[in-house]
Amino acid sequence: MKFSIDSNIIIAVVLPTHRLHATSIKHIKDRHEYGFVLSSTALKESVTTFRNRLNHTISEKIMPILPPLLDNTKSKIERDAYLIKSFRQLKQDNPSISDFLDLIYKDIAKFVAENDGDQLPSFLSKISYKHSQLLYQKLEMIYPHDIQLISLNHDHRSDVQKITAEVYFKDAHDKMILEDLMTNLPKIVPLEFLTGDKEFTKKIGKVYGNCLLFYGLDESCFTCVFVAQ
Repeated sequence: MKFSIDSNIIIAVVLPTHRLHATSIKHIKDRHEYGFVLSSTALKESVTTFRNRLNHTISEKIMPILPPLLDNTKSKIERDAYLIKSFRQLKQDNPSISDFLDLIYKDIAKFVAENDGDQLPSFLSKISYKHSQLLYQKLEMIYPHDIQLISLNHDHRSDVQKITAEVYFKDAHDKMILEDLMTNLPKIVPLEFLTGDKEFTKKIGKVYGNCLLFYGLDESCFTCVFVAQ
């Protein structure tokens, strides 16, 4: 048996305060005896999404509150109090990015405690890159064996595209992840695919049966698992 995960599960694993964090880690640890197959598209999407969300949060929410933190005439106690108050208000006003604010807060709090405030902008410019590059390493820390990366198998691409043509994917990455999996299916079955996206689960359900039929595989060869909190 093998398993694979969607990009939203990768992000949930990395963000300690994500609503699916504990559940996603448990799902992976429960499958330590399975082979881990990871779509290269899912990994790339999670890295890009993570970096973009962090960059947007920093530029739109964090940069406007920086001036008092850059003032080295203020005491450490004053800066700490300001930092806590500011982030508490940011989380209250922006609940949808609360997970990313928590991540950034920990980095800033540690940096301000150990460095002069005027170095903070330079530090912030590197946060998104640093965290996005750690995604794969986080997965390796949870899963103790080798992770098999797969990408689109062009030998079966045209056939799979015909099979999936009837389903509209609003997110192009979802379609690409599905194609990564389905074009490689004979080599990676039996497979469980974990996703936290209910809509994606429904769309996969509409097409995977025909892919199994195309390859001459039975229903036990593929399962899509919706990961809920």
